[in-house]
Amino acid sequence: MAVKEQIVQGSEKVVETTGVPAQAAKAAGEITTYLARAYKNLHFYDANNPVPRESVERLFTALTSFLESYETLTYTLTETELCYQGKPVYANPDRRESLVFKLYRDGVRAVSFHSGIAVDDLTWLLETLSRTKAGCEDAAPDVVTQMWERELAHITYIAVDDYFELEDAEEEPARGGHEGETGAVCGQPATQDGPQDGSYGLAPVADLTPTDDERRSTLDLVLTEHELGEVGQQMLAEENDDPRVKVSRIFLDVVRSQAPLEIRTDATRVLQTLCTAFLEAGKPAEAALLLSEIKRIPVEEDQLPPELSVILDSFIEARGLEKELAPLEPRIEDAAPSVLAGYAQYLSELNPNSVGPLCNMLGRLKTRKSRDMLCRVLSVVAKQNLTALVGHLSDQRWYLVRNMVYLLRLMKEKHATSYLEPLTKHEDLRVRTELVHCLAEIGGDQAQVLLAKLLNDVEKTIRLLAAKKLGQAGGKRAAALLSEYMCQGAFVKRDSGEKSEVFDALGRTGTDDALPVLEKLIRKRSLMNWAETNEMKKCAIMAAGRLGTNRAHELLERTARDTRGRLRKASLDALRLCGLNVSQGGSHE
Repeated sequence: MAVKEQIVQGSEKVVETTGVPAQAAKAAGEITTYLARAYKNLHFYDANNPVPRESVERLFTALTSFLESYETLTYTLTETELCYQGKPVYANPDRRESLVFKLYRDGVRAVSFHSGIAVDDLTWLLETLSRTKAGCEDAAPDVVTQMWERELAHITYIAVDDYFELEDAEEEPARGGHEGETGAVCGQPATQDGPQDGSYGLAPVADLTPTDDERRSTLDLVLTEHELGEVGQQMLAEENDDPRVKVSRIFLDVVRSQAPLEIRTDATRVLQTLCTAFLEAGKPAEAALLLSEIKRIPVEEDQLPPELSVILDSFIEARGLEKELAPLEPRIEDAAPSVLAGYAQYLSELNPNSVGPLCNMLGRLKTRKSRDMLCRVLSVVAKQNLTALVGHLSDQRWYLVRNMVYLLRLMKEKHATSYLEPLTKHEDLRVRTELVHCLAEIGGDQAQVLLAKLLNDVEKTIRLLAAKKLGQAGGKRAAALLSEYMCQGAFVKRDSGEKSEVFDALGRTGTDDALPVLEKLIRKRSLMNWAETNEMKKCAIMAAGRLGTNRAHELLERTARDTRGRLRKASLDALRLCGLNVSQGGSHE
């Protein structure tokens, strides 16, 4: 037992002195989520079912991505918890269902995954744990012995040579790799990569995200490390304690089976009731997982009876109706971050017919976090029903219109640009501001034309923002639109600061199409407003310097030779801006 205490104390020392970037911590938490789900699916499905195979593949993808950056991922174990840098990322007090209890009982105190791991080895480990659940009586050797015999090069472990007292079974010897290697890293040659000092990195508690599709929206939610911990612990506890989860899996198998149609139909109705029950109990993540599984049945089952297919389709479609969604609003408003993530998962599974009701809900939600969640859900769901979304652009509530524009900004749908033109005249400044950002994100010629219209907005902030976005877009079209605007009388009336910003935007387009209007302004002669004209010329010279093209260099060299005083100095400064060394005569040195 002294060895075990030494290992635990050593881990605590590393916890005090070792840390990893937040990005690595979050990635480690996600890997633990996939690990728990893969193990769980291997319990519920037989070997021929694709669900456990897909779970292992998702785990392998996430794990290898992590190992490419950090080389090693190490977990320490307690009787009921899997820990990363001293923090629990998995907890299950049920020994028969626990991922970690069998390892811990057999003496394993730490497990490391190293760069180069093969999917076959990862699958073997999970299948071995699945076959040897606590309480199962079989003749197979303990996990440590099986891992040693397998000679895993990229999965290593720390084991102790003591005995673990079982409350419900006789004492079992815990083996640790080769005999006499107590407390050593086993199963890996000394030449393999990976830490030899048993160091571990800091990680958050796992955020249980039920499926790969649901990750589309939930990963965008901003959660603190503390909130991530609440997500993982709460959802793990709920999945382990709620018997309805296991019941739903049983009835899903019935629907997928070759049982008589009447039995499968009754099972489908039970699943509908369970989905509603999960939502009423404040467990949207479980409802999301169930809905996702129901949606997969018509896709995966080639011989599905038409009558059953109609029932399944009707149920899925009904989930997106106003009468089904309205009761969720107060729960979404009051939801903690972990539960709010579950609602995001559930709503992301809805069919496109839900877009209209979800937009109505968005207009009624009062908390910013709930609105942001729903916006990100709609950015996914509304791609298949854009008409329902853009219909709300004419709503009288400015905040709902702004959210609709924000949604189109997230979606980056170019064909949505035609619906946005009326908003260039919207009375609310906040809507027009969001419109500028949206058009810049969407991009393309039509979006740039609308940005050019906003150069004549009544608000200076909108005009400057539109000019800046056109300059950032760059290219011939943006240069032509800015040049056209600079030739208008409205531009001449702008103050010098605003003009300077527009010149700067034109210079940032990076194309020779901007040169004609710049050269015209530089060569312009005026007997009146001489100071203002010279100021415009200096702005045009600096814009040409920003262009950085060969033709712009030639224009600046001619200007340096043909002018005197401040304009000549401005030309020399612009040439230096281009990175060119020039003499006082204006030629290259």
